[in-house]
Amino acid sequence: MHTKKVEKSLAELANASRTGRTIMANDYYIKFLKMFSSATPIMKSRRMYAVGGGYFLSLGGYGCVVDPGHHFLNNFFANNHTLDDIDAVIVTHFHDDHYADLPSLFSLFYRSWKKAVNREETKKIFLFCDKITHERFGNLINASRQYIKTVELRPCTVPIPITEGILLRVIPTSHDVFGERDTGVGLAFDVRDRNCSLVITGDTSWTDGLNSIYDTLRSQLRSNIIMVAHVSSICKDEIPMFSSNTKQFHTNHLCMHGLCRAIEILRPQTVLLSEVGEELESIMGNLEELVKDIYGIKNCKWCGLGEEYPLV
Repeated sequence: MHTKKVEKSLAELANASRTGRTIMANDYYIKFLKMFSSATPIMKSRRMYAVGGGYFLSLGGYGCVVDPGHHFLNNFFANNHTLDDIDAVIVTHFHDDHYADLPSLFSLFYRSWKKAVNREETKKIFLFCDKITHERFGNLINASRQYIKTVELRPCTVPIPITEGILLRVIPTSHDVFGERDTGVGLAFDVRDRNCSLVITGDTSWTDGLNSIYDTLRSQLRSNIIMVAHVSSICKDEIPMFSSNTKQFHTNHLCMHGLCRAIEILRPQTVLLSEVGEELESIMGNLEELVKDIYGIKNCKWCGLGEEYPLV
């Protein structure tokens, strides 16, 4: 019995240590490497799949990690990816369920760079992060500048070129980060080769100000929009559940009111529900059907751990 456990551990280590890229130039997808949101992943759970993580994007073979929170690396390697798949890391705000595995990634990038025969020719990993994460990890970022290039993310009208055919627009959010408001960001990727836009709302409440911001954003995006909505939970004041009034029901997350307003303004073809509280697990199927019925959206689903959705 013990021998089998050792063999299994060695096999897992070997898998995590694999090299070489697993993504190809024609791969366009977002992979969900988490199950639930917020505190759940760092609390003891009776279910092993109740874990955090983040996202992994293949943008024409350009590998981009988004919000590497708790368990991200475990989930990343368990889904047969390698460190060589990563070209960029994005952190949207300074909460541990969105950055927890960032120091570990820095360590792995350092080990890879140190082993390189010609370090000068080794590719640099891009780190895109909000200003608070940039400040808090300042010493680590400065010590890693030989193999990591950092870009601070601030909401602006000018898109950031990520790689050929991919532009990133930075969206404001309304979210409390240890007492400081509105330092995080949402993300909107323009994917030219697939003629689509991928919007990740990030952790945000819905405010009156976001009405005009999302309206302007809609005019800048392609006609095919895939929206990853950070739902979180349902507030008891959200009655009726689907409401278009301007009341801010939750101060930090979309919940149902914000989800509906984002859908109404962006008019996405696909809605992927994410950052879902574990307490909503039993009703997610109902929520999917409600969104489909009310907004006429054919593609609406809650994406769980390991699910991959194509950018088409």
